[in-house]
Amino acid sequence: MPPIGDDAALRSILADPDLSYTAKGVLVFVLSRPPGAVITRAELLASGRDPTAAIDAAVRELAQAGLVPASRTAGRGVIRRSGPGRGVCLNEAAGRG
Repeated sequence: MPPIGDDAALRSILADPDLSYTAKGVLVFVLSRPPGAVITRAELLASGRDPTAAIDAAVRELAQAGLVPASRTAGRGVIRRSGPGRGVCLNEAAGRG
């Protein structure tokens, strides 16, 4: 698969019926940030109405699909935008419902 930053690849991912709309939204949010940016769970929650469980599930879904490298550290979650076109990793305890 071409890098996620490639327009055709991104369109293909967004058209994938196996990915939830929440996961697609999280991916687009992450990709809108510059490489190296760290996106916290609190930031994801503040940018939309989805509950913590939905955001956590979306990050897991993206990781399982191999679209973002996700990891958990000390029970907290953070998304780290890595290199050109790829990236995620979950951190920050703050959450909602």
